[in-house]
Amino acid sequence: MTMERQIKTATAIKCALPDSGAGRTPDVAELEQRAERQRVMGELAADVVHDINNLLAAVEAISRLLDMNVEDDNLSALVRRLSRSAHTGRGMTRRLLDFVHDDGNGMAEVDLAEIVENEVELLDHIVSRQISLKIETEESSTRVFADPVRVRSALFNLIANARDSISGAGEIAVRQYVVPSVGSEPMCQVLTVADSGCGMDKDTLKKVGQRYFTTKGKGKGSGLGLASVIELANDCGGRVEIESTEDVGTRVRLILPCV
Repeated sequence: MTMERQIKTATAIKCALPDSGAGRTPDVAELEQRAERQRVMGELAADVVHDINNLLAAVEAISRLLDMNVEDDNLSALVRRLSRSAHTGRGMTRRLLDFVHDDGNGMAEVDLAEIVENEVELLDHIVSRQISLKIETEESSTRVFADPVRVRSALFNLIANARDSISGAGEIAVRQYVVPSVGSEPMCQVLTVADSGCGMDKDTLKKVGQRYFTTKGKGKGSGLGLASVIELANDCGGRVEIESTEDVGTRVRLILPCV
């Protein structure tokens, strides 16, 4: 039985944002320490990414100079490949810097497919080499009204959760598609992330999405990733649906109404 068919047998729930006091909640001092640590790590990451971008710029410039002075065709091809790789790396670091420096308050009409396609390179680096990442998007003229930074963050959180649920080899499938209007239901864009990981039992499934609830070990999860995805859906008038089966996998759907 395929991952697609197996997960369809799971119990499905529609998640609304739960009360912040529910679930396993750390004390105030721990939350303050965690928030401060995340703030410092964000600043440090931005500094490191900026320095890496400068180094890649130097590599790209030097490789272009080398290419102009190399006569051997095979060596010239290698130098051009180095230049292209450095250029690709700079593009990735620029997107990371944009993500870190954006305050996340820019609501706009966006296409989920375009956001997914623009982040393919970064998504490849989030998952391990043992995990197969499959991405499918649907070309459409529809748009949703959302903050693109929060949408990217939601995508990264869903991919990271899927990755962490897989021990060893596995598969993550990312799919974006459009659902037509039916009755009182508006047309929607849907972003689905499905994995072949450990899955969850019914009791755990009821708690996911609660602030600070995490299935990961101590120090490995904040319990805010999925909660932030649900907040995004609520703010956009959409919803999140989760299906999961133990030892089979999990599927999360982010459903946002089209404008």
